[in-house]
Amino acid sequence: MTPAAIPISTIARFSHDGRVFRSFGHLLAVRNGSLLAVPFGLATGDFSAVVDGCPVPWTEVFAAIDTPLATHTARLLTPEQLASEAPLVAALFSPYGWSQDSISTGHGLGPVPRVSSPDGVIFCWVR
Repeated sequence: MTPAAIPISTIARFSHDGRVFRSFGHLLAVRNGSLLAVPFGLATGDFSAVVDGCPVPWTEVFAAIDTPLATHTARLLTPEQLASEAPLVAALFSPYGWSQDSISTGHGLGPVPRVSSPDGVIFCWVR
């Protein structure tokens, strides 16, 4: 199965100011309280406006992209559950195959929810 090609303009819709960042092998978009991380190889479009750097503390990005799926507590999401948990994700990406778990962002504030696609797209809530 070939992973989906994701336009940079779609990634930018997750950003509070329309900017997309390149960091840690991913394209990142942030808005107040959330982070979208798309593996760099999945993106298509005009990369000239992509900003090099990390828009949030690097520990949050590492937690989101490097924490293995918690298979003992993760649950597969139906398209309806994804639409309920992360409506913008469900509206802009294929709603099939997503799973949800919780991760620690290393701030000692407790776990935050994360949803992940089979091809590596990650959306999580951050502090």
